Amino acid sequence: MAAMAGMLAGGAMTFRYAIRAGQASGERSLQAQLLSAEQGLKMRLEAEARRRMQEKLEESYGKLMGWFFELDMVVDSVWIGIHSTDQEIIEETRMTLHKWPWVTLKPPQYVASTQQYWSVAVRDLIEKFYGDTVDFVKFAQIVIRSVDDAKDGDDVKDQAMEKVWEGRGKLRESIAKIREQAGVELMHPERDLWQSIR
Repeated sequence: MAAMAGMLAGGAMTFRYAIRAGQASGERSLQAQLLSAEQGLKMRLEAEARRRMQEKLEESYGKLMGWFFELDMVVDSVWIGIHSTDQEIIEETRMTLHKWPWVTLKPPQYVASTQQYWSVAVRDLIEKFYGDTVDFVKFAQIVIRSVDDAKDGDDVKDQAMEKVWEGRGKLRESIAKIREQAGVELMHPERDLWQSIR
């Protein structure tokens, strides 16, 4: 009986040990599953945040490119207008040049509402575009004034026309750089600091 009691006590101890070992193993397994679930959730949330940011970037830069397409057309309309002999077109060009800094260069509401997503590099390129418009507008205004004022002569008009042509080229180059930079950023949205392509 003592042997039986010893076996029973040994079995009970083994059973307790097995239960404790099973509990520890179960706790470790549960911890591992919990950690794995947390990491999976974190990865899904990060992927979702990246996807949403990519959508915002695409929307923002799409609107920006639409506006710059419109600006490119305005630049071309000024170029056409300073060559025109049609008084209505000349007057329209004069008004466009007069309103340039307050109306033409003011981002429309649909663009302004997304500009917080633009990178520093894109903002810098936009500022350069704004700066490049100064000479373009100044010399286009000289050409338009020469239509009304015959005393300036053809030399002044021709020199101004040449400067407008150069300014138009700079503006188109600036627009191309903005498009290129936006394209780089859309292709590599995971980059924290976008590099300028100037």
